[in-house]
Amino acid sequence: VGGVVQEYDELAVLDEIQQELMSHEISIIKEYERNLQLEQQYLSSLVEDMEHMHVICPICHTNNLSINSCFVSCPCGLHISTKVESLDYIQLLMIVNTRICYTSLNSLWSLLVEQEK
Repeated sequence: VGGVVQEYDELAVLDEIQQELMSHEISIIKEYERNLQLEQQYLSSLVEDMEHMHVICPICHTNNLSINSCFVSCPCGLHISTKVESLDYIQLLMIVNTRICYTSLNSLWSLLVEQEK
């Protein structure tokens, strides 16, 4: 009789462990699903922000640049051939900022060279 009681106790302990493991697994799955939902919301907001992104014209500093198939334009008269059909506003912003920095550095360099003369 003592062996049966001990076996019953062991089964009860194993059942309790199994229930705890299942509960833990369910909580992990719920946390994963919450994180996945938050990530999807974040990505959706990023895409929405990108759809409303604007790049200010580096010439007139007033209007937004427009991307049309293979060129970028501004109402002020700026037209740039991109030679790329899939240019997006983030790429355009990076290119414009890089060129502005490059131009600023060249101007600064020219001033420094003139001062040394």
